[in-house]
Amino acid sequence: MLTVSQLVNRPQRPQFQVVDVDDSVSSVLQTMFNHGLGAVFVMKARHMVGIFSERDYARIRLTLGESVHKTRVGEVMRTRMNYVDPDFTLNECMALMVTKKIGQLPVMAEGKLLTLISIGEVTDALIDDQAFQLSLLTQYITGSLFEVGENPLLKKVRELTWSPIEETELDDLSFRPSNGNGKDFFSAIET
Repeated sequence: MLTVSQLVNRPQRPQFQVVDVDDSVSSVLQTMFNHGLGAVFVMKARHMVGIFSERDYARIRLTLGESVHKTRVGEVMRTRMNYVDPDFTLNECMALMVTKKIGQLPVMAEGKLLTLISIGEVTDALIDDQAFQLSLLTQYITGSLFEVGENPLLKKVRELTWSPIEETELDDLSFRPSNGNGKDFFSAIET
């Protein structure tokens, strides 16, 4: 299962942006547009105090009309938000995002904000992973998975050959499984 940690460590992933609580909604929208983001974190004196997304803008635009552009983002941001830690699986993130109807999730570890992931990123990563898994299954079924020279994914495959253990070697083994009460498992069966 893919984890948030694996997702956020992908190369060329967009970085999250922060805005000040006193910035106007108009300037925040411009920041989001310039960086191709669906949401930004709202900070006050180096502390995260909220999040503002495209969906938030759509909601308040209906309520406030044109005056929304002059409104401080701190007045219209969301202050309650769900977040995940880097060990969450992408399936867990997807379930949370769909259930709560949210498009972005902050990623936090030990009380520190690490990044923001979007439902689009999670979906793309899950699709890529499923395509990869399907490719491996197809190769396995057709037998091409074991052609080491042809598959670049298998360059590091090592082969281990087990030699059969002679019956006399088994008698010399010092370890014998226990049945949990301190007695030898095999002795308990024999009695």
